[in-house]
Amino acid sequence: MADDKIENQPSENTGDDGNVAPVRRSLFGRRRVLAIFGAAALALVVVGITIFVLYRVGVFDGYIKGQLTSKLDQIGIDFEPESFRVTASPMTLEMRNATFKDKVSGEKLFFVRDLRLGMTVLDLLAWRLTRDISLESSDVSGAEVWVKFDENGRSNFSNLKFIEDERGSSVNFRYDSVKVNITDSVIHFGDASRRIAGDAKDLTVSFAPDAASAGADAESKRYNFDIFAKDSNFAYEDRRIQNIDLRAIGIADRHGAEINDLRVNTPVGQASLTGIIRDWADPNYELQIESTLDITQISNFVSPGSALRGVGNFKGKVTGHGEAYRVEGNADSQAIRAGGVYLRAANVAATVEGTNANYTANGTAVAEMLTFEDFQVDFPKLTGNVRGTGTDFRWVGELQAIAAKSPTLSLGGLFLSDAMAEYKDRQFRAEVGNGRAQRFSIGDTELLDLRARQLKLKLIDGGVDISSPNVAAKSYVTEDYRLNGVTSSGVEVKSVTGRTQVEVNGVRSETAETKAAKLKNVSADRLSIDVRKGNVGLTATDLKASRIDASGTIVEGIETPLATLEDTAAGTVIYSDKLRVARLETDSAVLGSLNIAGVRLTIRNGTLEGRSGDVDAGNISLKKTKSLSDGGELNAVKINRPVFILERSGRYRATADMSIGGGMVGSGCSRVGDGKGRYQERPSTARPTKCPSDER
Repeated sequence: MADDKIENQPSENTGDDGNVAPVRRSLFGRRRVLAIFGAAALALVVVGITIFVLYRVGVFDGYIKGQLTSKLDQIGIDFEPESFRVTASPMTLEMRNATFKDKVSGEKLFFVRDLRLGMTVLDLLAWRLTRDISLESSDVSGAEVWVKFDENGRSNFSNLKFIEDERGSSVNFRYDSVKVNITDSVIHFGDASRRIAGDAKDLTVSFAPDAASAGADAESKRYNFDIFAKDSNFAYEDRRIQNIDLRAIGIADRHGAEINDLRVNTPVGQASLTGIIRDWADPNYELQIESTLDITQISNFVSPGSALRGVGNFKGKVTGHGEAYRVEGNADSQAIRAGGVYLRAANVAATVEGTNANYTANGTAVAEMLTFEDFQVDFPKLTGNVRGTGTDFRWVGELQAIAAKSPTLSLGGLFLSDAMAEYKDRQFRAEVGNGRAQRFSIGDTELLDLRARQLKLKLIDGGVDISSPNVAAKSYVTEDYRLNGVTSSGVEVKSVTGRTQVEVNGVRSETAETKAAKLKNVSADRLSIDVRKGNVGLTATDLKASRIDASGTIVEGIETPLATLEDTAAGTVIYSDKLRVARLETDSAVLGSLNIAGVRLTIRNGTLEGRSGDVDAGNISLKKTKSLSDGGELNAVKINRPVFILERSGRYRATADMSIGGGMVGSGCSRVGDGKGRYQERPSTARPTKCPSDER
C-alpha cells in the first residue's frame, strides 16, 4: 500500500546518536476533515428533522404566538385568535377571527377576520440569543375598529402603553419596511362628550414605505398611505348623515403627515383638503380647504330649530391645535336664511379664531341684501370684529348700506361707525357711536342728511326701537311743510307693524316752510309724532317761532304751550288751544301782543285757512295807503270769529266781527268811537263794512 510504503520509509532526519525522530501529523488531515463534514451533515439532518417535526406539530406556531401575545400583553391588549398558523417558506403568519381587547377593562378594541403577515428573520445564522423579525407585509381583510370617548374625553385606547422593543429580548418585531393593505373593513366612532358618532364602512387602507427614505433610520422613515371609505355615516345626537365617501392620499412618519389630497363627498356638501398634521401625541394641523355646503341640510343635521337655508362656498386656510382653531379665507353664498335673518349674495373675507363653539372673527362682509324679519338692508357692507357662541354673536365695527327699511320707516345712504350689534336669544340690538343717513323716512315724512350720536337700536318681536341723545338733520320734509336745520337733544323711535311713534326732545329748526309761508327759529320742548297707515299725527309742547312770513303778512313772537297737527290724505290740520303773538303786520295794519284762543289752521290742496276763537287785538296801527293816506290807529280792538284764507296763488282774504273802543283814522273818519262792524281785508284794501258813528 502506498500509505504503508510511506510509513516504512526511513526518516531522513536522524540524530547524532542514530535515533529516529517521530512523524508530525497534520491537524486537518484528509480523514479528519471527512469526519468533520460527516458529523456536520448528520447534525444538519438531525436539526432539519427536528425543525420539520417541531413545525409540523405546531411548536413554531406556539412560539411565535407566545412572543406576539407577550408583546401585546406589554402594550395592554388581550389577544384571542380563532386560528393561528405560521408557514416557513415564505415565512407568513396567518390569523382568522382574532379579537383584541383592553386588558384592563375587557372592552373590545378591534376585530380581524383575516390577517396575513409576511415576515423575515434577520441574521438567522448569527450566534446570538435574540432574533429580529421584520414585518414585510400586512394584509388585513374584514377588520372592525371601535374608537370611543367618554363624557370626560377619555378614549377606550387610553389604557394602552405603546412601548419600543427592549434590547436583549428573545424576539424583536421590526416594522421599518412593512407594507399594509386593509380591505373590507369598518371603523366605529363615538364621542359621548360631543354627542357624535360614525361608521367608516368598506374601508380600504394602503400603507407602504416611501422609496425616498429607504435608507433612512427608523426615526426618519416615511410611509405613503392611501385611505378610502364609502357608504359611511356620521351622527350627531340622534341625527345621522348617510352615504359619506372619503379618499385620503399622503405621506406620514412618526412625527406627523402630509396630506396631498383629502376629498369628502356627502349629501350635505363636498370638501377638498391639503395640508400638514404635526405631532401625533398632541396634534396640530395646517390645511388648505375648498368646500361647498348645503346649509339647509347642515341646519337640519346640527340644529333643526335653527332653520338655516342656503348653499355656502368656502376657500381658505384652516389651522388648529386641539380644540382651538383659526380660519382664514373667503366664503360666499347666493342665499342664506337663519331663523328670521336672510342674506342674499353674501361674500365674506375674514379670519376666524375659536375654541369649540366660541369664536372671534375679523374681516369684511358684503351682500346684496340682509333682512331680519320685516327689517331689510340693501347692499350692506360690514367691517369689524365678531365674537360669538353658536348662533349668538356680538359685532363691533362699521356698517355701510345703500338703503334699509321696515314697513313703517326707511333709510338711504346709511353709514354707521363705532358700531356694536348683538344677536342673543333671537333678539337683536345695536349701538352706534356715530350714524349718518342721507334719507330717513317715516310714512310720508322724510329727514334728509340725518346725523346721530350714541344711537341705539333694538329689533324685538317684530318691532324696531331707535333712540339717540343727539340728532341733527338738514331737513324734515312732509308734503305740506318743511323744517330746515333741525337739531334735537334726544330722539326715540318705536315702530311696530303698521305704526311708528317718535318722541323728540329739545327740537330746533332754523327755518320752516309751507307752500304759503316761511318760518324762522322754530322750536319745541317736546315733539311727538305718530304715523299710522300713512296718517301723521304731531303734538308739540311749548312751540315757538320767532317769525312767520305769509305772502307779506308777518307774524313775530309766536308761542303756544300745546299744538297738534293731523296730516291725512284729506289735508293737514294744525290746532292750538292758546296762541300768543307778539306782533302781526299786514300790508295795511300792524297789531301787537295778540292772545288768541282755539287757533285752527287747515291746509288743503295748497290753500291755508285759519280760524280761531275771539282775539283781543288791543291797539292796531293802520298803515298809510292810497285809500288811507294819513294812516290811523284803532284802540281796544276785539276780533270775533276771525277767518284768514291764503290761496296757492298768494291771494288772501280775512273776515271777522270787530269791536273797536276808539281811535283815529286819516281822511275817512277822523275820530272813531266805540262801535262794532264786519271787517274784511284783501290785498291793498282794508275797510270796515260799516263806519261807526262819531260819538263825542
